[in-house]
Amino acid sequence: MTDPGGDRIERLLAERTADLQRLQAEFANYRKRVHRDRLVVGEAAVANVLAGLLPVLDALDAARAQGRLTGGLRAVAELLESRLGALGLESVGEPGDPFDPTCHDAVDRAPGDTGTAVPGAGPVCAEIVRTGYRVGGHLLRPAEVVVTQPLSSPPPPGSPPGSPPATPPTGSPSGSPPPATRPPATRPPPDTAPSES
Repeated sequence: MTDPGGDRIERLLAERTADLQRLQAEFANYRKRVHRDRLVVGEAAVANVLAGLLPVLDALDAARAQGRLTGGLRAVAELLESRLGALGLESVGEPGDPFDPTCHDAVDRAPGDTGTAVPGAGPVCAEIVRTGYRVGGHLLRPAEVVVTQPLSSPPPPGSPPGSPPATPPTGSPSGSPPPATRPPATRPPPDTAPSES
């Protein structure tokens, strides 16, 4: 004969154990969520402070471009830039970068050199008008850039008609040097000595 009181106690014990495990899992999830929220709030606070310093960096860039960033001011600028970099501030946009509308703002288009457009090549940043910045996953300001379409150059003078245009070497995205290219093979001109008749 089974003890009805013992079955009831085991059932209550199993229910209380399940409740305790559920509460423990909820508390662990709560702690993770609070930690994640603190990180997000901290990143947002840093991003707000750094966004307020962007005009200072712009003024330093302008002074550097005019050659007025010398002596003590240069030391202060370098220290400020290194400290902001330690907080995670990164510049966005370099000449030659592929144009990316998520972090670049095209303000002008530069005319390309003579030649034909390289098939499948998108526009690239020809000039950085104003540097963009990001911290972590936050884009504080897109880089203002002048874009151009990569073009191939016309065939070199003296090359046979119908030869393909010479394309300027471009580095790969990994930064490795461009592959070596050989000039097209040309045949020597036929012997055109005057015939004696």
